Amino acid sequence: MDPVAPRTVVNPPTPTGDSLYVGTDAGTLSALSSSDGNRQWTYDAGREIQDSAVGGGIVLAVAGGDGLNSAQRLHAVDAGTGKKRWDFSPTDWWLDVLAVTDDTAYVATTDDHVQSSGETLYALSLADGTERWAVEIGDPSGGLVTDERVYVPAYGVLDVFGTDGTRAWAYSVPEYQYRTLSVVGDTVALVSAADPREPTVHGIDAATGAQAWTFDEWNAYTTQAVGDQLLVGGDAVASLDPATGEVEWRADVSATVYDAPVADGTLYVVNEEAAAISLSDGEIAWRTPVDAYLARPSGLLDGQLVIQRSESEDDRDRHVLALDADTGETAWSFAAESRLTRLVVGDSLAFAGEDGTVIGVTP
Repeated sequence: MDPVAPRTVVNPPTPTGDSLYVGTDAGTLSALSSSDGNRQWTYDAGREIQDSAVGGGIVLAVAGGDGLNSAQRLHAVDAGTGKKRWDFSPTDWWLDVLAVTDDTAYVATTDDHVQSSGETLYALSLADGTERWAVEIGDPSGGLVTDERVYVPAYGVLDVFGTDGTRAWAYSVPEYQYRTLSVVGDTVALVSAADPREPTVHGIDAATGAQAWTFDEWNAYTTQAVGDQLLVGGDAVASLDPATGEVEWRADVSATVYDAPVADGTLYVVNEEAAAISLSDGEIAWRTPVDAYLARPSGLLDGQLVIQRSESEDDRDRHVLALDADTGETAWSFAAESRLTRLVVGDSLAFAGEDGTVIGVTP
């Protein structure tokens, strides 16, 4: 694919439709053709791209340093033309794009003094960057937006707002575990762990913010909402009743589930081994050793489960393995010359950054 040397691709490429958006440490944001890698446009943000997101025909890129008092700026760029639409820099610290909908960007401030208050969540118009509302939050650990609510987990608290900025409720939670927030029907679920060895899944009433139940029968470190199911993963993988927290089924596979892909009623998990688990009853269709120091699922591509592997502490994220999604048998494998960014699966290719180059891997 199109080289971007001498710059280094610092974030996972973002595939959307026919384009692939790539940020570099030199401050450039490029759109490449997802089919052949040809460059469509390049935008110069002037400083290192820390993160990017796409929504409503706009590419949002956070640019700036990551050191103390490094004022970051949010650049909104037309996804089709690469022309700047607007920018936003409300603070002399860092910015975090928590979520993007068709017409709104939810952007939070954050700094190195992690607290449960003192930061700001902004709802900005995607069209022109106009501030629709702003509310106080703590230093955020991600975010989740539904049709009616905006959820922001921060240090010691889950703040919840209506999409008009009205505070709905707040839930006190010690040591929220990153990327464990899920919403299933009338239940909000998350994982907390004051002691990392003793996680607890919390079920919270979505309307009132009252605790509905907790689950700590065994170590469940992650969650995922799939339709009306609440999945948890850790020492095992299980489906919990969202209303009660009771176990509906359990599969004895040790794995996380927050990034586990789902297709045709099957959940695909990866840890020391990969496994295919039926969502209806937890039956394990197949399990295959991955033989890696670390491994994570990247997604499903053309009937194959694509896995990014690390061979050792010194050989990280360079290896890609694909398993047949029906049988678990090895379909192909690939080793890059140097460490890859997180591998992202698109419609027909898997993409990653490698130094100054973006690569596309086909099944």
